[in-house]
Amino acid sequence: MRFLRFLLLAALIVGACYFSWYLFAEKADKGGGDAALEKEIPGSMSEQVQSFSIFGFSESGDKAWEVRGRSADIYSEVINLTDIDANSYGEEVKVNLTADEGVFNRTNNDIELMKNVVAVTDEGTTLKTERMIWEAEKSLINTGERVFIERKDMDIEGTGASAKPDLKKARLHKDITLKIKDPVAVITCDGPLDIDYNNNIAYFNDNVKVDDGKVQIYSDKSTTYFDPKQKQINKVFCEGNVKIVRGEDVTYSETLSYLPEETKVVLSGSPKIVIFSTEGIDIGGAIGAPDKEEDSRKAQSGGDQEPAAVITCDGTLEVDYEKNIAYFNDNVKMDDGKSQIYSDKSTAYFDPKRKKLSKVYFEGNVKIMRGEDVTYAKTLTYLPEEGRAILSGRPKIIVRSTGELTGKDESADNK
Repeated sequence: MRFLRFLLLAALIVGACYFSWYLFAEKADKGGGDAALEKEIPGSMSEQVQSFSIFGFSESGDKAWEVRGRSADIYSEVINLTDIDANSYGEEVKVNLTADEGVFNRTNNDIELMKNVVAVTDEGTTLKTERMIWEAEKSLINTGERVFIERKDMDIEGTGASAKPDLKKARLHKDITLKIKDPVAVITCDGPLDIDYNNNIAYFNDNVKVDDGKVQIYSDKSTTYFDPKQKQINKVFCEGNVKIVRGEDVTYSETLSYLPEETKVVLSGSPKIVIFSTEGIDIGGAIGAPDKEEDSRKAQSGGDQEPAAVITCDGTLEVDYEKNIAYFNDNVKMDDGKSQIYSDKSTAYFDPKRKKLSKVYFEGNVKIMRGEDVTYAKTLTYLPEEGRAILSGRPKIIVRSTGELTGKDESADNK
C-alpha cells in the first residue's frame, strides 16, 4: 500500500537530478549561469544532451539516487527527457522508476512523466500508469490516468491518484477495484479510496461491494484494516444501507463488522434476514391448525419470489459463516407470512450443503401469534423440514374460539 510513497521518492529524485544538472551548467558556463544559458537558447531553440547519467550521494557518502536517460532537449522553459530510468537507494526500500518521456518545467519546477510510467520496489510492489505529474508549488503528486498497482498480496486499480509528500494519506479518485489474493476477495467502489499509511487503514466510498465468491456485501462506505506484518485484512467495517447476499438469502442492516480470521459478521441497526432458500416454513402451523389461505406477500427485495421467512431484531445480529449460525439479540421477531414469533433472542442454524434453514431456537418471553390464537413459552425449538415445534417452560396456547390450553413441555407437528 506504499506505492505512492515510492512514486513520490522517484519524482523527487528526478527533480533533484535536474537541479544538480543546472548547477553544473552554471559552473561550466563562463557567461554567468542560467541567465546566460537562456540567452544561448532563445525561443524554440534547444541544446541536446545524449545518454546522460547523474548520481546523488548521502551525507555518509553512499549513493542515494541515480538517473539515466537516452537524451535531454534543453529549452528556455522546459527540459524534455526520453527513456528515463531512475533509482533510489533508501534505507527502507529501493525504487526503480522508468518512463518513455518526461518534461521538467523550469518555471514552476513541475515534473511530468509520460508513456509507460512504471515504479518498481525491491519489496515487490509495481505501479503502472501512463502519466504522472509532480506539482512543486502544491507539493502534490497526481495523475488523472488509470493506475495499476501490483503487490504480492493484492492488486489495486483506479482512475486518478494523488498524495502529499509525507504520504501519511493518499487517494485513488474513482472506479476502484482491490483484489486480495489470499483469501480471495474483491472490493470495489465508485470512489474515492483514501489510504492512511500510518494506521494501515483504507476508506472505500460510494457503492462499496465486497465479494469473496460466496458472500457479497454492499454498503455506502467501508473501512478496511490491514495487518502490515501478516499482509492480510484484520477487519472490515461497512456502514450505510448494508446488504449481504448469500445464495438466495439477503440480510440488511445499517452497520456491519466483518472479522475474516473468525469468519464472523456482526450487524447492528435494525438487522433483518430475508430467507428465500427454505420452503414450507410455518411455525404456527406446527403448533396449531395449518393455514389453508394463500399467502399473498411478495419478496421484500422487490422480486416476485415470496420469502419463506423474515427475521428481525432490535439489537445485534452475529453471523458465523464457518459454523453457519446466526445469533439475534433483543426483541427478535420471525414472520413466515402466517405466524409471528417474538422472543428476547434467537439462534438460527443453516444447512450449508442443502442451503436451507435447519433449525431455529427462540428463548426468553416466547410468543407466537397466528390469527387470533396466541402461544406462550420460555423457549421454542422449530425444525422446519420436520414441521415440528417444541415448546418448553410452562407453554400455554390461547385459542380464542375454544378457550385456553396449558400443559407441560409440548411437542407439536404439522404433518
